[in-house]
Formats: sequence, C-alpha cells, structure tokens
Amino acid sequence: MAIKFPRPDLLPDGNDEQRFLQEARATAILRHPNIVQLHEVGREEGIPYIVSDFVDGRTLEDFVAEKPLSHRECAELVRTIARALHHAHVNQVIHRDIKPSNILIDEDGHAFVTDFGLARQVNDRVQMTIDGQILGTPAYMSPEQAMGTSSAVDARSDVFSLGVVLYEMLTGERPFRGNVRAVLRQVTDTDPRPLQDLNDHIARNLETICLKSLAKSPTRRYQTANEFADDLSRFLKDEPILARPVSNWERAWQWCRRNRRLARTYASAAIIILLVTVTAFVRVNDARKTALGEKDKATGLAEELATALKTSEDLRVDGCWFRGTSAVLSCST
Repeated sequence: MAIKFPRPDLLPDGNDEQRFLQEARATAILRHPNIVQLHEVGREEGIPYIVSDFVDGRTLEDFVAEKPLSHRECAELVRTIARALHHAHVNQVIHRDIKPSNILIDEDGHAFVTDFGLARQVNDRVQMTIDGQILGTPAYMSPEQAMGTSSAVDARSDVFSLGVVLYEMLTGERPFRGNVRAVLRQVTDTDPRPLQDLNDHIARNLETICLKSLAKSPTRRYQTANEFADDLSRFLKDEPILARPVSNWERAWQWCRRNRRLARTYASAAIIILLVTVTAFVRVNDARKTALGEKDKATGLAEELATALKTSEDLRVDGCWFRGTSAVLSCST
C-alpha cells in the first residue's frame, strides 16, 4: 500500500487540500487493472491522506530513459494507457494531467495511470476550476487547456496529452518546447513537426495516428481514448487504420482559422503585391507594344528608302526629300 499526503506548497491559494480530496473522490469510483486503485481516504491530525495500491516500479519517464522501447512497444504501451483512460472517461472522470511522470511501469512492464490530482468529474456540480485558470503541465496540455477554457476540457483533452506522450516516446523529443509562454503559444498555434522529420524509421501509419491525436481542434482528434486505442491496435495488427494524413491545403486552412487576424494581414499583403505585379506587367507590356510599333515603323521606312535608292525615285522622310542617288534634295524647316 502507498499513503499519499498533500503538499501545502503546491497551491499557495489554499486550495491544495480541496484538490487533494478531489483526487480521492475521482479515483475512488474507478476500477481498472491499469489505474492505481484507491482504498481509503482519511484525515490524521487534521491532515488528509489517501491509501492506494503501491506500484513497485518507476515512472514512464524513468522507464524509457533506462530501457529504450521499439516503436511497436511504444504503440502497445500507449494503447494500454488509452484503454485505462477510456474507463475513467466512461465514468465521467477526466484526468487533465497525463504525462510520463503520472504513468507508472511495474517490474513486469505493466502500465498504470496515477495522480488524478487535477481530475474533473464531468457531472460534478462543483467545478474546481473556472475559465481562464490554466492547470496541468504546459508541454502536455491540450490547446483548450492552454487557453484556459476549462469548460471545453473533456476526454479529447486527455487524448491530446497522451498523443504528446506517444510523440515523445517515438522521437525522443517533445512536440512543444521552450519557456512556459513559448510552449503555450506552440500548443495553441503551431503544428508539431512530422515525426518522420525526426526519425525516418517511424512507420507512416503510426505517425498519422499520433498526429491525429494532436490535432488542434478537438473535433479533428480521436473522439474517445478507445478510438485512439483501436487505431493503434489496427497498426499493430498491420490492418488499415482509420486516421488519414492531413493534406497541405487542410493544414493551411486550419492555420488560417486559428490565426484569423494574421491570415487577413497576409491576405491583404498578397492582394497588394498581386495588384502591383499586375499593374507593372500591364505597363511593361504597353511599353513593349510601343517599342515594337516604333520598330515596325522604322523597318517600313528603311524598306521604302531602300526601294527608292534602287529605282532613283524621290522619297520624302520627315520633311526631307531623297533621290535615288542618296542625295538630299531639300528639307522643310
């Protein structure tokens, strides 16, 4: 058994105990072989505590650092975690802080989801967070979490966070990096690099599955963690997956929808450049036509002069008379 006490320094606003008990209430209703089981909630000398199963192992973060996994092993492990999350979601519990340090791996390689400290019960009348308050770990947050819209956080937010975990396991890098402000901006506005840019040995279908889970819009992700797990199963069985790669046109359109003001600025600049280019082209074309006309005129005059020279006829050119001997007879002033 493991006993967990809250850390008073986690939330200086005094909500640490409330959030700690929220974890107990959320986890207590869950019964799944890959979720750390809660057994007791109590208070000792005014300090609350919870008693849960003890997992003899290490965090996923430490496990992967010590034992690099194959891509198929990564897919199998994430599939297991997705099934566990789906159980929590079916029971109206959203984890909201999925990351490697909240996934435990025992000595037999079995995965367990733990630490529901930021969990939210969907049907709970008392919400612990309000819009505008950002909770979770920035590098693993969903866009809706990063924007502080807690009312929009649902099962698909956990799907996104688990997608970040899969991305990191496959490539060795997080899709969003930098200081907190930079990470939050990337989470909401920047698509992650294609996995094959970082490791060209990653199967295309596995990359497609991972990137679908990381879609900025919740409607474009897997709608449940179970759908995520099912597509991973298809990949592992070498069956056709349901996810489809995002085309460049779709990616550009999604970027424009996310960055409407910037897109309008770029569009206006493009229109101005187009108008300037068209105007310049028209003027150059008119100048070319004028030059060609002058050339044709000069050519005609040269031909007439050549004929006059051959026939000894008089020829008038710009007020001057020429005779076939090439002598100028007279010029009018």
